[in-house]
Amino acid sequence: MLSNPAKYDGQTITVQGSLPQAAVTGPDGQPATVIYPAAGDTSQRLYLSGLKLDFGGCDAKLTGVMKQGANGIWTLDVTSAEQTGPSGVSGDQTGKPGSELRHLPLHGGPRPDPLRN
Repeated sequence: MLSNPAKYDGQTITVQGSLPQAAVTGPDGQPATVIYPAAGDTSQRLYLSGLKLDFGGCDAKLTGVMKQGANGIWTLDVTSAEQTGPSGVSGDQTGKPGSELRHLPLHGGPRPDPLRN
């Protein structure tokens, strides 16, 4: 998804990844909320707007609409959010990294490939 966000422009999608504990510095120099593909992997990020998240430092599943801002930055306008586990640990609590920024099907179906193409 991150390699071709225009494909999802205006669509409601659900992604799963790792939320940092604190805001990051956005491209405009202001604090910004993001979701990463996995804990510790800051090489790619998806900027977030909309619903103010009251949790971080964990894995999460977010639903929202993909939009491209006037600055050209792709953003997920979040409408719902769910903590799915502590940062870097899947729901089974095995201690193995479990999050990848994925586009999840909204109505069931096969699990897609990781979004980090």
